[in-house]
Amino acid sequence: MKKTLFILGLFTITIFNCSKDDDSNSGNIEDTYADLSNISGDEGSRIEVTQNNEDLVYTGQNVLGWGTSTLLNQNYSKDLRLLNEGFETLEIRMSIPSNLDFVESAVNTHGLSGTTLLLQDTQDLDSVIVEMYTIQNQEREQFFGTLEIRRNVSYLNDVLDMVGTFEITRNGQTIKGLFWKKEVANW
Repeated sequence: MKKTLFILGLFTITIFNCSKDDDSNSGNIEDTYADLSNISGDEGSRIEVTQNNEDLVYTGQNVLGWGTSTLLNQNYSKDLRLLNEGFETLEIRMSIPSNLDFVESAVNTHGLSGTTLLLQDTQDLDSVIVEMYTIQNQEREQFFGTLEIRRNVSYLNDVLDMVGTFEITRNGQTIKGLFWKKEVANW
């Protein structure tokens, strides 16, 4: 009997401690991008490019989105643009099946597809497809990597409606970014 109570007590403590650990990381954007001190203003972005052991930093003051486009079979896409000073405009496109809510789909961690989703391939979407790219000479240059978007992030006694972080690669470059918007009118 004592052995059973001991095992049951140990099991309860283990479950309680695991759930505490899970809760401590939920909603903590600082775990993803350590330096939020660069946030200034109601919206903006900060991009760090590492190439040849050198770090280059670009900032922007405009985050435009989410614009909506219609795809095939009532599927849809939402687009976001990060306008930066000295660095090309970054575009994020989420193609979403018609049966999924955009906010629930967007607020998540996404792997970037790395390829362009053509309109004719949007007929039978069964999951969210996320692209991040720049447009150079009217052609998309796709990125591989990850993108995380969070909503209602508390920061310095304020709440930001959207905070996004990403880490992408291109031609030997590592590019990390942070973007934020205090109010997003068209979620």
